[in-house]
Amino acid sequence: MKTDSETLNQDTQLSARLAARAMRQPQAGMTLIEIMIVLAIIALVMGLLVGPAIIGQLDKAKVDTARAMTKQIEAAYSRWKINNPENDCPESVDSLKAELGKKQTDVIKDPWGKEYVIKCGDQALEECEGFCVMSYGKDKKENTDDDIKSWVSKK
Repeated sequence: MKTDSETLNQDTQLSARLAARAMRQPQAGMTLIEIMIVLAIIALVMGLLVGPAIIGQLDKAKVDTARAMTKQIEAAYSRWKINNPENDCPESVDSLKAELGKKQTDVIKDPWGKEYVIKCGDQALEECEGFCVMSYGKDKKENTDDDIKSWVSKK
């Protein structure tokens, strides 16, 4: 039977061998710096590849929203005209809030922060048959290619 000192000596030798083996083998895993570098590379790739696609979709969504709102304002004018047969033209889009289901405190603006333009009565264009609604679009200037109109242009 082994004595306590022999058992202690064997345990110490085993511990020393295990420690030496651990020192010789490289540690598995990644350091915090390596993880941060990988995350930075992933963020860079996402910014270069995915970012422009998302921004393009955002611009398209704004155009689609403005186009839909011009149609809603056009339909609201039809309802307004029934309730106001003596008037040819509302003063502004704000006059159509009730027909649009909006509160008087709501602000009706296009996705670029400008008010929708209405033209009716004497100001109405031939193409829009008495009532026109438009947004000046992203550049906020009239008669440019990005204007969003409730009517189909005959150009």
